[in-house]
Amino acid sequence: MKPFLLMDKSSVHGIGSAHFELINQYYSHVISPILLRELVSDLAKQDKKHSEEGMRGIVSGLSARTDSPFSFFLSDAFKMACNNLLGVFVPMDGRIPLGNGIQVNHEKFGKGVFFDEPPEAQLLRRWAQGAFTPEDLKRAKEIRDADSSVNLESLCLAASNDLAGLPKFKSLKEMIDWAGKMHFSPENPAQLVLNTIHHLLPSEVAKRAIFYWKRRGCPELREFAPYALHFYKVDMIHFLSAYYGFTRKGKGAKAHLDAQYLYYLPFCYVFTTGDDDLLTLASFFLRDNQEYISQSDFQKDLKGLAAYFSGLTEEEKSAHQWFGRFPPDLPNSFTSRIWKKFMRPQSPQSGTEKLDPEEEKRVLQMMKSIKEAVEKKQQNQSPSQNPDSL
Repeated sequence: MKPFLLMDKSSVHGIGSAHFELINQYYSHVISPILLRELVSDLAKQDKKHSEEGMRGIVSGLSARTDSPFSFFLSDAFKMACNNLLGVFVPMDGRIPLGNGIQVNHEKFGKGVFFDEPPEAQLLRRWAQGAFTPEDLKRAKEIRDADSSVNLESLCLAASNDLAGLPKFKSLKEMIDWAGKMHFSPENPAQLVLNTIHHLLPSEVAKRAIFYWKRRGCPELREFAPYALHFYKVDMIHFLSAYYGFTRKGKGAKAHLDAQYLYYLPFCYVFTTGDDDLLTLASFFLRDNQEYISQSDFQKDLKGLAAYFSGLTEEEKSAHQWFGRFPPDLPNSFTSRIWKKFMRPQSPQSGTEKLDPEEEKRVLQMMKSIKEAVEKKQQNQSPSQNPDSL
């Protein structure tokens, strides 16, 4: 396993395609729904510099950079937050919340959960090949029309009367500290639970969440639904930061889209972006054991790694492979520091072990047997047996 890396579109676009080989070597790319949404929406982008065919080429190129066998695809943040309020567990310690698992009880290998390749991976691979369907183009226009209709500046203006009584703040940190004290650490913890439930859920579903919360003994929100709390915090802090002018709120800034990457911060070790506002906001939502880096600094680090490898002789390259997947221990290297911080200590031949032919044959046979069991269960399972939490 490698450190989980969350990238926004600006970082995917800003980092050269040649350096993504190094990213795939040293990181597991965590792909959020907002990244895929932004990628496909560019198919309908009106750009004076690029023709329609040119924009398809750009989307194809960005998809190729993102497409990797070492990627993990996240579920929709809003859906995860809502389900969290209804009792669905969402990890908040850097693990990836995997969905669509199929429980299997194999007669030989016992119980387990099988995860097939997600449809998003197939979609991204198709885009990387430049194979865009009429449905893709239609969806791109729908997304672009919907996103362009959001005017954060107008929303802030409309809320000015309701927020007129709030104090003035000299800095973003001062505002966030105030919000944390007044709204997220209230004297009445139950009020925060109810505020979050009604912020996220429609009335009928909210009743279910409140019933479930009371049945649990009315715990605090950080215990009851920690991811829903994170989602609610992102929504409030982002809006207030725009309202007070600490982050951009102009229509062309796409702040309402960029902020969505913050929803997915709990599921990575490292976050990188080329957007200064987003980088600043992210610093307030990361755990102590997470890191963030600007796209430009990350690119410099990757360039340093590339320069190091290009200067090696064949003998030196072979010696480096003795340490398997571990990056070279370069001075001031971000990637090297991240591996030292999150990964087990390196040792000779770490990560280079290979199965002997007989063991490989046995593993392949086991996987084939499990796949057959999964396919059999899928054939016998009706859609009603796998209901959505909402």
